[in-house]
Amino acid sequence: MNMKRLYALLVVSMLATIGLISGMTVYAQSSTDDVVQDDFQPNKMQHVVEDGDTLWDICDAVLGRPEMWPRVWSMNPEITNPHWIYPGDIIRFQVPAEELPSMAAMAAELTGADESEVDDDSEAIEENTEEEVLAYDDFLNQEAPPIEVVTATSQRRVPPENQPQRAFLNIFLTKKQLEEQGRLVNAAPDRLLLASGDTVYVKFSDGVIPKPGTRYVSYRTIKEVSHPKSGDFFGYMTQITGMFQVVAYREGVGTARVLRAVAEMERGQLVAPLLQSPLVTVYPSKAEKVVDGVILAVQNDHEAFVAQGNYVFIDRGSVDGVSKGQRFKVYRFPVQFAGAPEEVARLDIGTLMVVDAKEKASTCLVVNANQEISPGDAVRTMP
Repeated sequence: MNMKRLYALLVVSMLATIGLISGMTVYAQSSTDDVVQDDFQPNKMQHVVEDGDTLWDICDAVLGRPEMWPRVWSMNPEITNPHWIYPGDIIRFQVPAEELPSMAAMAAELTGADESEVDDDSEAIEENTEEEVLAYDDFLNQEAPPIEVVTATSQRRVPPENQPQRAFLNIFLTKKQLEEQGRLVNAAPDRLLLASGDTVYVKFSDGVIPKPGTRYVSYRTIKEVSHPKSGDFFGYMTQITGMFQVVAYREGVGTARVLRAVAEMERGQLVAPLLQSPLVTVYPSKAEKVVDGVILAVQNDHEAFVAQGNYVFIDRGSVDGVSKGQRFKVYRFPVQFAGAPEEVARLDIGTLMVVDAKEKASTCLVVNANQEISPGDAVRTMP
């Protein structure tokens, strides 16, 4: 008897043991099913799914017990998701009768031996010779091949504030409201919010005659922004809601196609020419001097704080030496550290990167945040 045959016989023995345990389990379940079987009484043995059917509704119609849908699902293993059944599918209300392979066939499939080589396991095991047993022991006790340890240089993690950042500048702060060149007056299809591919109609201001192919943005003024410390008026928070391209113009009204909706784009919003792409890549840069400032506002009009990936506005701009790519630390002074030295009392809560620097204010991307960042938090340039 060769090793391949011995291995096959061992597999047969294990399968026989599993079969005995499974048989006991099936017997135990069958006694329980005798009690439950009375409640599972379908009025037909199968149902062809029609348009609008759900497994819950089908079980209610066939069994009168819609809550038994998990049991019916188990009888139909070809249904991978009980929430997705399709017209024409057949729902069975009985376990499919399938002929199971013999233990010898399963052992032959697992070991690669011919089914004819696998006889009754009890007789075959008695024929094992001492040499075969010793050979099997040697197989079990053989040493594993040595493990080769490969050394590699560890990768140094680059913090996010030292990595280039991709920013979409659809929100900014201006000292005065943008000068409009028209207004969205209608759209097709007739729905509240517009989307890419929609057709919009723009009523342009007097003297504005757009050429076909010209790109515009729609925008809205979110709110007025005042300094959180002094209360002085600082400007208007403006948000781009979408971009569109003019395809035709006639008698003061332009027909355009929406290229992209980036926020709630709807009728009545103002339009202005698209002067530059709002999608920019910003590379980190060093500040030439220390600049202290304050967070004026956060990007949303209904939230009092923001986290990583959001935008904030600070009260420092190009006149203060701020430029694109510079990084600011955000910090606050907890009341429990009042009176302590600044280096002890200061709590760093995040990092910003300037993505757009205007004259007196800048738009910053939150690249790291340990806590919620709110208007009034202090900022300072990083070296």
